[in-house]
Amino acid sequence: MTHPIILIDPQPRSLDLICDAQTRKTFEGLVRITAHENGPMPDEMVEQYLLEATILIVQTAWTQRG
Repeated sequence: MTHPIILIDPQPRSLDLICDAQTRKTFEGLVRITAHENGPMPDEMVEQYLLEATILIVQTAWTQRG
């Protein structure tokens, strides 16, 4: 079974500030966490996972595409 994806771009915060260790452990048993913590998530990574993501946790400045 494929787990749903949570796409997380927490900048300027860290994932640890958004989600404590116990909550993250619980999530990891239920979903696939795809996160980027080294600056804003690159557009290529957003494009790769956006259509598959069930939940988005982002603070990145989103631009209109297309």
